[in-house]
Amino acid sequence: MKPDVSPLDNQSHQSSWEHNAASWITAVRARALPSRRITDEALVSRIGTRPWRALLDLGCGEGWLLRRLSAAPGARLCGVDGCAALIDAARAAHPEASYFCSGYAALVQRDPLAEQRYDWVVLNFALFGAAEDEMALRFALEHLSPTGRVLIQTLPAAAELRAQCETFAGLPGQWTPMPYRLRSVPDWQALARAAGATECDVTTVYDDQHNPLSLLLELRP
Repeated sequence: MKPDVSPLDNQSHQSSWEHNAASWITAVRARALPSRRITDEALVSRIGTRPWRALLDLGCGEGWLLRRLSAAPGARLCGVDGCAALIDAARAAHPEASYFCSGYAALVQRDPLAEQRYDWVVLNFALFGAAEDEMALRFALEHLSPTGRVLIQTLPAAAELRAQCETFAGLPGQWTPMPYRLRSVPDWQALARAAGATECDVTTVYDDQHNPLSLLLELRP
């Protein structure tokens, strides 16, 4: 039987985040996800490889990345997430940045960033196989400065597109399983091209035992 490769039901995915928000905030701020200690550093290190002044975090969650980058002098920081509870937590912890609560489809329709351009647009574990993924990437590419880049961090590559479910086993808190689709590298490259990227550089992030933890994809329009 072939795996289910239909687009992710965005409503079920969004509902899981609404239910899991409080537990997610606690887990991230307590650094309870061991792999994130490596993948977070990989993301921040990649951002630091290029001079930048403005950064947009699409799918920013509770805002850890923008808080981490807030010491950059003169930085303009903006975060967007579809979960109101996560955005409320981000604003409370870091009111100096700009935060907007919006799903990707609504963001495109009512763009609050229409005249804004960014040196980095980041999607950190924020694309999960939904029909809106291409829309979100196109939006990201369109909001880059002339030398800007889109930076995606995602789960390690699959052999082919397939359905998965994150249960958050082992983490404290009350969790609802989160559905997602795991992509192969060719799937990611095809998605990038469809969204308008001309280049898509792929790097694998490993742990100390050389187990793959994530992919970093850097896109150029």
